[in-house]
Amino acid sequence: MKRAATVRLPLWVAGLALGPATVALVRARPSQAFADTPRLVGLELAVGWTLLTAGLVTWLRRPDNRSGVLLAAAGAGSFLTEWANPGIASTPTFTVGLVLYATGPPLVAHAVLAHPSGRTGSWAARALLALAYANSLLFLGLFQSLVYDPWGAGCTECPGNGLLIAAHPELLDALGRIGMTVGAVWPCVLIALLAGRAVGASPALRRVAAPMWAAGAVYAALVAADFVHGMPRHMLSNDPTDRRLWLAQEAALLLIATAAAWPWFHRRRVRGALADLVVELAAAPAPGGLRSALSRVLGDPSLTLAYPLADGRLVDAEGHPAEVGQGRGKAPAGTAPPTTPPAAADGENAPPGSPAPDSEGRTGGAGGNTMAEGEAEAVTAVVRGTRTLALLGHRPDTLTDSPEIARISRLALDNERLHAELAARMRDLRASQARIVAAGDTERRRLERDLHDGAQQRLLTLALTLRMARNGPAKTSPAAERAERELRAATEELRVLAHGLFPAVLAEEGLSAAVGALLEETQAPVEVTALPERRVGQAAEAAAYFTLAEAVAHHATTVGARLTGDHLLLTLTGTHGLDLVRIADRVGALDGTVTPGKPPHTEIRVEIPC
Repeated sequence: MKRAATVRLPLWVAGLALGPATVALVRARPSQAFADTPRLVGLELAVGWTLLTAGLVTWLRRPDNRSGVLLAAAGAGSFLTEWANPGIASTPTFTVGLVLYATGPPLVAHAVLAHPSGRTGSWAARALLALAYANSLLFLGLFQSLVYDPWGAGCTECPGNGLLIAAHPELLDALGRIGMTVGAVWPCVLIALLAGRAVGASPALRRVAAPMWAAGAVYAALVAADFVHGMPRHMLSNDPTDRRLWLAQEAALLLIATAAAWPWFHRRRVRGALADLVVELAAAPAPGGLRSALSRVLGDPSLTLAYPLADGRLVDAEGHPAEVGQGRGKAPAGTAPPTTPPAAADGENAPPGSPAPDSEGRTGGAGGNTMAEGEAEAVTAVVRGTRTLALLGHRPDTLTDSPEIARISRLALDNERLHAELAARMRDLRASQARIVAAGDTERRRLERDLHDGAQQRLLTLALTLRMARNGPAKTSPAAERAERELRAATEELRVLAHGLFPAVLAEEGLSAAVGALLEETQAPVEVTALPERRVGQAAEAAAYFTLAEAVAHHATTVGARLTGDHLLLTLTGTHGLDLVRIADRVGALDGTVTPGKPPHTEIRVEIPC
């Protein structure tokens, strides 16, 4: 870095010195210059120095990035347009101007294409820059200087051309046609390249580089218009139209200098958002609030957050099955997708293979993430030590703007992960309880069928046979009559037992018919306010019947049931000694609730999801 500073800092000083030197040249013959008034001279000086300053600041912040050098070169190149001024009295200076006066636009294009990484990227961009540099330095510069005789062309005020070999007007004109045509074409290709980058870039890169690309496209359009205007005369000049286009180009260069500082402002905004995130996380957001906070800070509404369980499932903050990723990177709900080595939430415990931070302490994502990318979404695993805290599903490059996000949200992620594990276990427990209750109801229905179709039928057959024997020629005996009475009593008790296990009418006709049959058998003085005629799920009907039967057995005065949305709401009034714990256990298996009444009102409300 010290060696680079030793070489580059004098170059920046020389570039800054080009400003006053250009002002001195312009003041010698203002009528031949673009900046022909003191105000325009000040604008020209401000534009060049602003670009040079932006390049210096960029280089100091990121010495390994060539963007700073290219911006400074573009600032210096903006001054060289005035160095082909015929009013210059110095032959060497005029000669330098003849060769370099058109190098400003290629330098600006190079800086725009290299922003923000410092690399031009595709082969198409490199080919375009090679064409632009060759056109400005050779066809519009060196080659024309070798055959251009200012005095022979009628410029009696021009100093001599130090590179003149032999005057050749025809070749000069041909070189001018080539240079003007290429100069009008390559800026249009540049605009197409920038548009393609804007369309194909990730959202995070687009947020950082779009201002520079837009300003560069505007500048390229103005340069193309200037070359098109000069095509009939096969050369660039400084007529009124050229002056207006030059003024517009200076304004576009100011936009480029401002756009060069945009990543710095964007980074400060992100850091401010991270500071707000720290404050928000310190307030311990409710389960699920962490995803919303991260989505807002990262500017990614599609961000998903899932927590892996020990059995390999993925759940959200509420313990529900979750999924991360889209396209090829999508993991089925409740399963963990394959990921590359995870991101470390703690730099001291980063797993082997995690990328190291760059010169500014940045990494490839949240605390050094590596991601398994799908077609449209990336998956980043955030770990602490050897334990995976969470999986983040996000747009590619979303986390590159906020490398500190894992470290900042580590505690909140850990807390929410614990809550998610607890919620998932509670859901598993309720599901297990529901399965046990369903298995019990199924077994009761089986026993009821077996008793009804087996033992009860056999007893009825035996009673019928005994009656037929008593009505025959055989003499009736008191023992036979007593046996028939006992047989009838056993049959009735077996029927009641079978009905108590699980009433067949409940499975066949539903809750309303089953409650009606219950009240008819018990002859209980219970008022029924309402019962749903529409069938609901078997589990919900069984739980509701069990609750209503318990209430009737405990002398309820009023019972009722109605459907409210996707819930079955039971109301019980006037019960005495009703065991609410038993009812809560029964309906709790279906995630239902029991709300006891408060004196003087004794209405009990039971809500059962169906």
